[in-house]
Amino acid sequence: MSPNECQIFWTNLESIKNVMQLSDDEFSNSLGLTLSELNKFKIRGATPPLLSVFQIAEKYNFHLEDLLNSQFKLIFNKNNANSNSLNQRYTSGAYSKTRPITNILNYVEVNFGERAKINLLRKFQLNEDFISNPNSSVNIHLISDIALYLKDLYNFSNLDFFKMGQRTPNVASNQVITDKLSQYRKIEDMYVHFVEEMSPMFDYNYDYKIKSLNAVEMIIDSIPRSEVLDELEIRQSEFGNNQVCLTRMGVISSVPVARFGKDSFSRVTKVKSLYEGECTNTYRVVFNRP
Repeated sequence: MSPNECQIFWTNLESIKNVMQLSDDEFSNSLGLTLSELNKFKIRGATPPLLSVFQIAEKYNFHLEDLLNSQFKLIFNKNNANSNSLNQRYTSGAYSKTRPITNILNYVEVNFGERAKINLLRKFQLNEDFISNPNSSVNIHLISDIALYLKDLYNFSNLDFFKMGQRTPNVASNQVITDKLSQYRKIEDMYVHFVEEMSPMFDYNYDYKIKSLNAVEMIIDSIPRSEVLDELEIRQSEFGNNQVCLTRMGVISSVPVARFGKDSFSRVTKVKSLYEGECTNTYRVVFNRP
């Protein structure tokens, strides 16, 4: 096998792992190998024994020669886990980007391990390639359902959800956001850009507006957009949930970290809540200047 064919072969094997959402151990077991044995083959740039390749081909129903096809990922994706096939509950009124879901998956993996992340993907029938694409769209029901599931499964507290949002700057897929924010020298300017320019990049369910801003604090309104409510056929009080709101507060708290580091988290409190009969979620952000 030529070096180019070997590279295609390993790329296609990795596609199987990603599409089927397998852990490292599950992937090596599907080849009839230990993880250590599999890694040795990869390091040497050699292919596993033919029997191992037969085993995974039989398990996932493809032909051996397909592993040398540069279009294998597209074919395998289509046959096994169409990246656009979401549960119908999450497709209408899809004004959310999947970036916040990626943040949640990262938090779960860091705190509970890769197996927990994979179980979460499987629970909601999500394809990781689809979720990790920042241009993929879902509706607000998905993050709401995931948040409630985590609350029940791990007994997440309000602080856990807040901390999950605060991890946003640590997630690699958010690098474009942190790079842009870090260009501003003032915390106030960072927040203005975040609210007015960046919020639609991950959440177009709300109209985010700066209600007031000074050197000490700012007030942010987030008002549900009427067209989203209409498409989802829900009332404002049914729009998201308190757990998602807490996660969003953590994200807002983390804005200064892009430039000023981990000691610059802002203090964020909720002044008004949709879930208490108000027509907006309103947040007070008190700056923590380093």
